[in-house]
Amino acid sequence: MSSALFHGSFQVVLLLLLMCTVLNTYVHADSDGRFAQIPIFSTKTPYFWVRSNDEIINEDSEFTHDATDSAHSSKSCLSFHINSLIRHGIRYPGLKWIKRMDEVHEKLIKAAVRSKSGFIEKWINPFPYDKEHALSPLGVAELFALGKRFGQRYKALFDEETDKLEYIISSKERTSDSRRAFHEGLSEIISVDDADANVDHMLVLDDKILRFHSGCKKYIDQIENNDTALEEYFKFKDGPEMKGVVSDVIKRITNTDADDANLLNGDEVQTIHQICAFELSFFGKSDWCQYFDQKDMEIIDYLNDLKHYWQKAYGYKLSSDMSCPLVRHIFQKMDNAVHNFEDGEDFTLGMFRFAHAETLGPLYAALGLYKDQEPLMANNFKRQANRLFRSSKILPFAANLAFVLYECEPDSDEEDIEESEEENIYVKLFVNEEEIIIPACGEILCRYTDVRQYYSHLIDKCDFGKICEIEEAQNHDEL
Repeated sequence: MSSALFHGSFQVVLLLLLMCTVLNTYVHADSDGRFAQIPIFSTKTPYFWVRSNDEIINEDSEFTHDATDSAHSSKSCLSFHINSLIRHGIRYPGLKWIKRMDEVHEKLIKAAVRSKSGFIEKWINPFPYDKEHALSPLGVAELFALGKRFGQRYKALFDEETDKLEYIISSKERTSDSRRAFHEGLSEIISVDDADANVDHMLVLDDKILRFHSGCKKYIDQIENNDTALEEYFKFKDGPEMKGVVSDVIKRITNTDADDANLLNGDEVQTIHQICAFELSFFGKSDWCQYFDQKDMEIIDYLNDLKHYWQKAYGYKLSSDMSCPLVRHIFQKMDNAVHNFEDGEDFTLGMFRFAHAETLGPLYAALGLYKDQEPLMANNFKRQANRLFRSSKILPFAANLAFVLYECEPDSDEEDIEESEEENIYVKLFVNEEEIIIPACGEILCRYTDVRQYYSHLIDKCDFGKICEIEEAQNHDEL
């Protein structure tokens, strides 16, 4: 990634960001290959399609909380530490998908398919092989904007003290580039003269924390590389809903009611869906999108959610268990912040990790977030229309999770209640910049000691080697 992309003018990148914002007004394909509402593309959804970049960012550094428990009806709270995990921004497709795009295009050309305006005949794959998985200019824009938003929300917390920030990245270049863009955006708000001058000593590369899935042999053998672990995904892929999508796409491509079942298979229709997703995010439109309607999009979205649910989240307990090194690291950093805050010593104000959807999904499951009462299955598509686990909303590009620590004091009416300093430390949990209910206490604001105790099995009893060892008897029936 060229350094000029970061250190030159951001005018081009901000124009691209504006494109993301414009697309907030666009899932129902029209004749120009655009959508009338926000498109749903699972983990390939740009961040600013699910969050508006035009919203007003309110500072969350200090607030008064009206609690539900009678002992602490009102609290004045001041933040002192933020601890986050951020997915990289929009990237180029992987090599597998780029090659599949070329293959399906070549197949349609050989079949002498004539598209409206001749776009199929003229189409050239805009995603070069040598860019595979690289952060795109739009990805830079996403993270730059996200850094600004974090700076605006926690400006009083950071107070221009960038020497008290820490960054951790994975070994993939897209996380390093995302970190750099985020830091530049953050620095624009907290007024750092040289945004990257003091970052190297704060930067750590750690795949054991951020790519734990790649080091867990049991996970790789039993889930990632085991088709039987994705039985529900394949059932739905071969089921009537997806067969209907394939048939509809073929009819739209051939522009006839005749169903040429041999023209495309399910994998090739998914590939066209990927072209639509990436072109729409990169360029604001895609002629390939005209072959899908709202119903098709929802079916493919559920297909993708089945894969992520079973492979990365709640399908198997191993997926959440193997994230314990990350959970432990998050809470160790918060423990350190709490103790040093109470002792009046220096500590990290902001802990920022940059990783992947494969990092966030298991973390969500470990924390008990977005867990539906009924597991996602091939046979309950209609019942899951309002599911919590929707990857396009919780795992888009630049998805982010953040714990924020606060010191809270009772209001003046309850000054007689004596509490230790530790009992005055509270925490909020944000996902994609929205505060959510923490399972540990069922509230937006929880006492930190209660939250830590709730997840203590992941923090104090994390044995990654034991979790990831291969057992002779393999069981894929756990939910």
